[in-house]
Amino acid sequence: MKSRLILLLLALLGMGACGGESLDEYGSPMADFEIKGNVTDPQGNPVPNIRVAETGDYGNFNETRSDSKGYYTTEWKGGYSRGTYTFSFTDTDGALNGGDFTERIVEVTFKNADLISPGSGWYEGVYSKTIDVTLTPKEDE
Repeated sequence: MKSRLILLLLALLGMGACGGESLDEYGSPMADFEIKGNVTDPQGNPVPNIRVAETGDYGNFNETRSDSKGYYTTEWKGGYSRGTYTFSFTDTDGALNGGDFTERIVEVTFKNADLISPGSGWYEGVYSKTIDVTLTPKEDE
């Protein structure tokens, strides 16, 4: 009987220690992201219609194309803050855009210095980075 009473008191004390208001938050800090830049050939000429796509474990997403001046921009919401993202720059139309270029893979890491609009709490804000890419013609390999 005495041991049951001790177990009951320990259980009640344990439950009492768990009470109160909790300020815990669950999940990972999130942010919105943007990368932009220019795609050029080795002579500095713009390369239009290059497919720029974020690649990852789940396939390609956040896809865009460079415009007639070689400029591209892509943005996405809800990524993991200060993460590293991998982008492929792929020539999908061959010689039609002024040359047949080799695909280039670029890793983009966002840091505190890339924060352009702070958020609050688990939402850290908007990060932006400019990534200029030079593609190599396939015949130069």
